[in-house]
Amino acid sequence: MSLPEMNESVAETTRTFLKKTISCLRNCHNSKILDWSGAVGGFFVTQHHYGTSLFSQLTEAFSHADNADVDLPSFTVHVATIEETGIDPGPSIWRHNHFGAIGTVEALSDSGLYATLDFPRATLQILDQESRTGLILMRCAEDLPEWERSFPLRSFFHWLSMNESSLLVHAGAIGVDGAGALLLGPSGSGKSTTSVACLCAGHAFAGDDFVKVSLQPSPEIQGLYMAAKLDARSTSWLPEFQARAGGKYNPRIGKNVFLGQSMANLSLTPRLPLRALLVLEQTNAAETSIEMASAGDAFRSMTANTIALLPGERARLLKRLSRLASAAPAYKLKLGSDMGSVVEVIESTLERANA
Repeated sequence: MSLPEMNESVAETTRTFLKKTISCLRNCHNSKILDWSGAVGGFFVTQHHYGTSLFSQLTEAFSHADNADVDLPSFTVHVATIEETGIDPGPSIWRHNHFGAIGTVEALSDSGLYATLDFPRATLQILDQESRTGLILMRCAEDLPEWERSFPLRSFFHWLSMNESSLLVHAGAIGVDGAGALLLGPSGSGKSTTSVACLCAGHAFAGDDFVKVSLQPSPEIQGLYMAAKLDARSTSWLPEFQARAGGKYNPRIGKNVFLGQSMANLSLTPRLPLRALLVLEQTNAAETSIEMASAGDAFRSMTANTIALLPGERARLLKRLSRLASAAPAYKLKLGSDMGSVVEVIESTLERANA
């Protein structure tokens, strides 16, 4: 089944395409429909899957979601593959000059519509902010990048958050006695290891890769994903976590992945007041130390990966990252190899911040 060509403005074309595609999916008899819903990151999220191949990949990281809080702002994402449904979207409805960085359709700016097209993976994502309706359409389930399983729907959370006084940020998040901290740094800086070490010590865990932060009325961390990824070295440092969470080695990303049901005996803390920004630095020492840092240090440590991994809204996102960098005291956490030392330094820092 092919969708008809349209000759309208970019926004009108996109909105019409979205409606027609969802209508075609609803009327498609070639696939089984699976539904998932739950409260995540201040939203009540519903996924309609037209077929089974992407269901577990896009829902496992939400194993902590609560179905009770249905009064939250809601959004619905329709998910399908061409392989399972037989729906062929045809050639792109956008021209080359409509696109910006990482496949973002920048011609939709200020229209209330958001879209990305991942050309190599033939993956399309669209969100209509007005109706809070989204679409993920890809060629086949094998085209889903492995890392998407640990932070699914992040583009949709990003787009919706930018219409609030909040943002998504590439960071880990932990809490001690109700005081929350963001763990900042590039990939490989130790965010996952540090967040899991705190979890194993009995402290709150609110994220490993991406978290949502609300800036108003006061800065607050909101957990999104029950997921963690550790390389072999970090896993060897935390054998009790491997035993409790039952992670599985994924050769495609070279890490042990702990996801959803494998972490069912652990818990994700949905909300934490933000009290500190911890900029992580690797050292060759055994003991961990800490010193004051600047808002500029915090801003630089969170910006590159956040901007690179989230589509569009870059100018607005940079402004919010700047506000976030000044929203709490910043520290440089100089990581040693002794996990107990790491946790002790974080405990003492957050106890002072919460005093």
